[in-house]
Amino acid sequence: MAIEVKNVSYTYSPKSANAYEALTNVSITINDGDYLTIVGQTGSGKSTLVQMLNGLEMPTLGEIFVDGVSTQLLCKKNKTTKELRKKVGLVFQFPEYQLFEETIVKDVAFGLINNGMDKEQAYEKAKEYILKVGLNESYFNRSPFELSGGERRKVAIAGILALEPKTLVLDEPTAGLDPRSKKEILEFIKSLHEEGRTVILVTHNMEIVRKYANHVVLIDGGKIFFDGTPDEFFLDEGVCKIIEIPEVISFARSLAKKGIDIDINRVRDVKTLINQIEEWRSKHE
Repeated sequence: MAIEVKNVSYTYSPKSANAYEALTNVSITINDGDYLTIVGQTGSGKSTLVQMLNGLEMPTLGEIFVDGVSTQLLCKKNKTTKELRKKVGLVFQFPEYQLFEETIVKDVAFGLINNGMDKEQAYEKAKEYILKVGLNESYFNRSPFELSGGERRKVAIAGILALEPKTLVLDEPTAGLDPRSKKEILEFIKSLHEEGRTVILVTHNMEIVRKYANHVVLIDGGKIFFDGTPDEFFLDEGVCKIIEIPEVISFARSLAKKGIDIDINRVRDVKTLINQIEEWRSKHE
């Protein structure tokens, strides 16, 4: 399921003294099966863009197409965004703040029931997705407010996944989590991608870009500054002037410029960089 963003601009409070253009003439093609990371400084327009992908906001100018159908047309035809959100699921930053039901099963089932599914059927499906995100049966009837931050994040993601969207959009999914919970969430998202879902992830963490993505978009001042692969991203001269990249990647870039054959995509840490340097030395001795 391809998503095409074509010449999209978005203005907050248009026709007022406080009008602010958050995005300007943005065009991106997100292919089926991509793991896209969207990066940029705070306030660059990242969240505004992803909120338009499932109809939470509509472009001021331009169009967004999901499966070849305009999101504006899809929402107008169905009079709601429900159909679009079955295709593109959006997980907000700190989604656990939106949990409100008395049990986890009821919270995960809420979207299903709201979309017309029978209550008992929705509860059974909710249980399936609670287990899928790595929580066990003992969580079914617990209150969401009794859980840790990482557990509540998983419950919130389960509620979106239960709608079975082909594309999953996540806005800073590891924000505020401890290192263990971050790793668990990222590995789970990776498993969803490996199952065939398209993943679109907003992040400030360049390690996520380096380790998981196959497609990177950098937004700067509401405009696309870079659109390409992680290899190209970390080798781009202009990128490091806008956003801080990991030191090991920065050092690898400097070696590559001096003629040492370094595959940036294989650089995971200092050890993997040293291994590549040793490989290069052995070939040139």
